[in-house]
Amino acid sequence: MSFDVLQVGGEAKNKVVVALEHLTGIGGPAHPVLSIPFKTALRPLGKTGASYTILSADGSLYIGAAAVEGHCDLRVTNVRAHDYETEFSAHFPLDRLELEQIEKVRAGGDVKARCDLRFTVALSHDLDIGKPEGPQPFVTSYESAFVQLEFTIPHSTWTNRVLAGFGHGRIQLLEVPVPAKHAPEVFAGAVAELAQARAYYLDADYEKVMSHCRKSLESILIVLKPDLSGLDKPGFGQKLARTLEQHLSQQLSESKRASMHGTATAIWNLTSISTHHLGGPEYFDRADAEATMLHCSALLAHVGHAIRRKEDSEK
Repeated sequence: MSFDVLQVGGEAKNKVVVALEHLTGIGGPAHPVLSIPFKTALRPLGKTGASYTILSADGSLYIGAAAVEGHCDLRVTNVRAHDYETEFSAHFPLDRLELEQIEKVRAGGDVKARCDLRFTVALSHDLDIGKPEGPQPFVTSYESAFVQLEFTIPHSTWTNRVLAGFGHGRIQLLEVPVPAKHAPEVFAGAVAELAQARAYYLDADYEKVMSHCRKSLESILIVLKPDLSGLDKPGFGQKLARTLEQHLSQQLSESKRASMHGTATAIWNLTSISTHHLGGPEYFDRADAEATMLHCSALLAHVGHAIRRKEDSEK
């Protein structure tokens, strides 16, 4: 349940609720922290002269195989004669391994979590010690109180608020210029493939990221249509070398073409692991996907600018 009842002094009156609408990620990529907000309605004890003070709280978070300890920013709260409603947050620092475990478990969907909260409570009772203001509360005992809350973090909240707060949504792909004459619709399709890759990146589906990046690279060959005569069953590397030499030798020096060819071929070979299912469903991680998207974005931008210069020279 997304709420539980906190029992204090033998009385179960206090409701603790997860405020999912305010759940967020903070700290950026260097120090990611999942911040889970709670609302609680604390009720007085049903005994004359009895009161209690919540001194502190901490918690444990469980998502799949990830188990994380955290602290709560709950203010010292005394509940005496009136109901007391308050809000607090539990903060759970996550490391890279824990984030990867969570991403594997959610598999692009919602996040199912359990949070155990522990409270330290001081129980008090009024004693008349002859002061003019009347009886004073004195601590008579301490106890621990416990709640367990199970809840689901929606996919949209996890990607738009949590991962964004961790900096995972901030990857910036380069602007890719679309040629005016050389199959602009194909090049625009390559840009769309990168957009799809980014969407799957946010969903932690890294296999599909690699697949869409591979398709974006294929567009270079389709746009420029190299003459492959004399080559027997050429692979991507040979096709790309012919493409760059035949169509962009005036716009790119030999060393630049060699560098572009080497980078593109390496990325192609890496994405081929996904295409041919050589690595298994969990072979790639977030770092692989991010690096591949950035390289493909840079390569397409470089080729796009070169084709634009070629078109300008042909006017």
